[in-house]
Amino acid sequence: MSSDKQFIKHLSAWVDPTAKVRGGTVIEEGAWVGASVVIEEDVTLGIFAVIDEGVQVGRGALLHDGAMLRSRAKIGAGAIIGECAEVGPGVLVGMGCRIGDGASLAIGARVGSSVTLGDMARVGQAAQLEDCVRVEKNAVIGERARIGKGAVIREGATVGNDAEIGEAALVKAGAEIPAGARVSAGAERLEEN
Repeated sequence: MSSDKQFIKHLSAWVDPTAKVRGGTVIEEGAWVGASVVIEEDVTLGIFAVIDEGVQVGRGALLHDGAMLRSRAKIGAGAIIGECAEVGPGVLVGMGCRIGDGASLAIGARVGSSVTLGDMARVGQAAQLEDCVRVEKNAVIGERARIGKGAVIREGATVGNDAEIGEAALVKAGAEIPAGARVSAGAERLEEN
């Protein structure tokens, strides 16, 4: 374990000796940091947060209690990962993102900068969310779906596998976008459950 300056680690926390933890980082009770992890300055790992091997965490990120970052995930500077949220293997989360409590991102998902993912929202395998997207609580984004810059997916909406949502489009609360469907840039999808 190496550090540029001092960091704080609770006695019950575990940090693999190959991890690189930068100064100003706080590692709370029961947190676990795996092999070859790189944690930049001023990061906070909440109680029982887990970071698997090969993960990179950007400066000033905050992982709330019970958050899990799976192998090879990359978390941008200033990102906030909510309580018990799970970021899957190989997922990229951009700078300034807010991932809600209990939310999950499946393997290989790509999330741009300043994205907000609500509590209990789900993002499928290899889905792509461009910058400034907002996905509200309990919404589901299917596998390989693409969500354009500035789009809003309202509470409880479902975007099917391989669907594309254009820039600045709005998917209304409870709407179901079928697999493979296309919603144009700036469009408003009116269908609701």
